[in-house]
Amino acid sequence: MNAGRSLRPHTLPLAPLAAVATLAVLALLATTDGATAATAPPPAEATFPVPDDAARLVPPGSALVLGIASLEAAEVEWQGLAAAFGSRPTDKDYSLLTTFGDGLPGFAGLVAHDRPLLVAIGINSLVMGGPLDLTFVFPFTGDLGTLEYGGKGSPFKNLQQCGGYAALTSATWFRPMPTPTPVTLPHGLLSATVDLGTSLKLGLPLLEMGMRQLAVATTDSLGVVHPPLIAPEDLDGVLGALRTVARSVSRLDLAIRRDGDRYLTMDRLSLAPGSELAPGPQAPFRDAAQLTAILPPGSDLVQVASMDLTRPFAVFEPLYQADMRRTASQLPPAAAADFAAWYGEYLGLVPLTAQPVAAGLHVTDAGAVVHVVMKARDADADFKRVTGLLDRLSTLPVPVRLEPLADEGFPGAEVRAYHVTLDTRSLLAPVPGADSPQVAQIAQVADLFGRLIPEIRLARTGRYLLASADEDRGAMAAMITACRDEDRRGPVDPRPAAAALRGDGHVQEVIAGDLTSMWRWFAGMAGDVEGGPALPALSGLDPLPCEMTMSAWEGGFSGTFTVRRDDLLSLARALAAQGAIQPQR
Repeated sequence: MNAGRSLRPHTLPLAPLAAVATLAVLALLATTDGATAATAPPPAEATFPVPDDAARLVPPGSALVLGIASLEAAEVEWQGLAAAFGSRPTDKDYSLLTTFGDGLPGFAGLVAHDRPLLVAIGINSLVMGGPLDLTFVFPFTGDLGTLEYGGKGSPFKNLQQCGGYAALTSATWFRPMPTPTPVTLPHGLLSATVDLGTSLKLGLPLLEMGMRQLAVATTDSLGVVHPPLIAPEDLDGVLGALRTVARSVSRLDLAIRRDGDRYLTMDRLSLAPGSELAPGPQAPFRDAAQLTAILPPGSDLVQVASMDLTRPFAVFEPLYQADMRRTASQLPPAAAADFAAWYGEYLGLVPLTAQPVAAGLHVTDAGAVVHVVMKARDADADFKRVTGLLDRLSTLPVPVRLEPLADEGFPGAEVRAYHVTLDTRSLLAPVPGADSPQVAQIAQVADLFGRLIPEIRLARTGRYLLASADEDRGAMAAMITACRDEDRRGPVDPRPAAAALRGDGHVQEVIAGDLTSMWRWFAGMAGDVEGGPALPALSGLDPLPCEMTMSAWEGGFSGTFTVRRDDLLSLARALAAQGAIQPQR
C-alpha cells in the first residue's frame, strides 16, 4: 500500500458483497405458514421421439445427447428470427442448413428435412487422455457416397448407416448397435440431456487433481510467488462438496419448445434419491403470491418466491468459507477477525431466505424502485439481526457503504434508512495504473452501479418485514398501512399465478413482467459512461411480457422461461433497426 493513502489497506471483492444490502433485505423473513413436502416428481410430459434406427447409431454411455425435431421445423423458427434481425435469403445466417452443412460437401443434397437429427458427445476417451467422441446422426435420402466428410480438420473419421439414418462419428470403433440405445429427451423443437451423474463420477479424479493444484502456491516466470487459490486447510471441505455434487446429481434436461404463439425454454436438474442437494419441504407458493396485495401497484416486474435452499446451501458452504478465509488472509489480523465474524453471520442469514417473499420493481425515467414484503416468525429478532449486519458493513474494508439516514419515522413501525454508495476509490485501490483510461471507465461503471439502489428503508410492523428502495416515503407508508389493515390492500397480482400454471407442478418462484422496461433503464444509465458502447434505447418498442418459473422438490430443480413469439420478433426488428445486430452478408 502506498504511504499516506487514506484508503483501507485492502479491499474485498464485490461478490458477494456488492449486493449485500439487497440480499440482506430479501433475507429478512420467516413465515408462520406450514411447509409442504413436495416429494412427488413433476407430472409426466411428452418426450422427444427418437426413431429406432437413429437410436441404434447413438453410442451407449454418451454424456450428452442433443435432438432437433427436424430441419424443416427448426428452419421455420430460425428463418423467422433471421428475417426479423434483417437477414436476407442470400445471407449466410439465414438458413440453419447452411450452418450444419459448412465443411460437409454433399450434405445439403442428401439430408432429409422432415425427421429428427441427433448429436451425441461421449467423454470416455477424454477421461483416458484422448479427444471427445463426437457423433452426428441424421436422416438421409440418396447416396451417402456423395458425402465428403474426412477432410483436413474434420472431426469425423467414420460413416455408418442404419435404415434411413446415417452417423458421422469421430469414434473409429463405432458400429450400429444391435438394439436401440435408450435415449430419453424432453419434448421440444431443440432438446438435450446430459448424464451428469456418470460424467461427474468419471471425471471426478481429474476434477480433484485440479482442485489439489489450486491449493499449491505457484511461482511465475518473474519469480513472483502467488498464494494458492484454495487454502490447504480448506481443501478437504472443497473436495467434500465436489464429491457430494458428483454423487447427488443425476441428469440435466434442456428444451426449447414452440407452444402455440409462445416460445418456452425448460431446464430440469434431476437428483439421485435421498440426495444431500435435495431442497426438501417447501413453504406454499400461494402464500407468497398473496403478499403482492401489500406491494405498491404498477410494478413492471414482480417476483414471488417461496424457495427453501437451506439444505443445498449446506453442501456448498465450504466453498463460501474458503472464499472468506482467502480474502481474510489479505487483511491485517484485526480486520481479518472482524471480517470473518461478519461473514459468518452473513452466511447465517441463509435460513431466513427460505420463506415466502414478494417483490416488485417499477422503472421510471428517473430510475428504478424496488419494494419487498415478507411475514416473519420473529420479526423483532430478524429485523435487529439484519440491520445490525448492515450497520457493521461500513466498518469493514469493502467498497459498499451504507450511510444511516435520519428518518422522521412512520407511525406503528420501526424503520431504518440507509444511503447506499459504492466507494470507487476503495474498489480501484488494488488496480495497477490508476490513471489509465481503462481504470477511469471502471470508476464510471462503479458509479453507475452505485446509482442502481441509492437508498433503502427497512421496516418492521407487527409480524411483517418490509423493504423499499424508493426515495418516495409514501410507498413505505402505504405498505405499512396495508400490513396493519387488510381492507387497505390492493388486489393480488395475477401474473405469478398465471405463470405458475405453465410450470411443472412444483413452482416455488416466479418472475413475471416487462423486460423492455429493464432494458430502457440500463440503456439510459449505460449511456452516461464515457467511452462505453451505446445501447439501443428501444424507445418505440412495445412491452415484452415474459414469465420465468423456478421449481424445487425432492427430485430436483427446474425452470422455465416463456415469451410470446411475436413479442420476440418485435424485439429483434427493433434491435436490427437500430443497428445492434448485423447479419452475415
